[in-house]
Amino acid sequence: MLKNPPRKIDVQIDPRKDFAYILYTGGTTGFPKGVPGNHIGMTSYVYDVMEEVAGDTSKRRDVYIAVNPLFHIMALGLFVAIGLNSGNTTIIMPVPQVDAILDTIQNIR
Repeated sequence: MLKNPPRKIDVQIDPRKDFAYILYTGGTTGFPKGVPGNHIGMTSYVYDVMEEVAGDTSKRRDVYIAVNPLFHIMALGLFVAIGLNSGNTTIIMPVPQVDAILDTIQNIR
């Protein structure tokens, strides 16, 4: 892989029809399931969060803790919008353990 230059692959994506992700739900309306989401839906949701909820977080350089599982569209959208989209530090914690969360807040500030 290191000996050869990367190959450019022409990929055509329809942001309305092609899937961007599968969000595995917690089953709040029944049995847990995988819900496909498209590119335009995620982009629209991230834009709405940035515009209507979070405001301009890119100048604050905040640190966010995202506790898995991110199985709700709001959790995923906030994580992408406020954390990744703004370039803020996001700490992903695999298990929601109160002591670990509090220790992380204490250590990272």
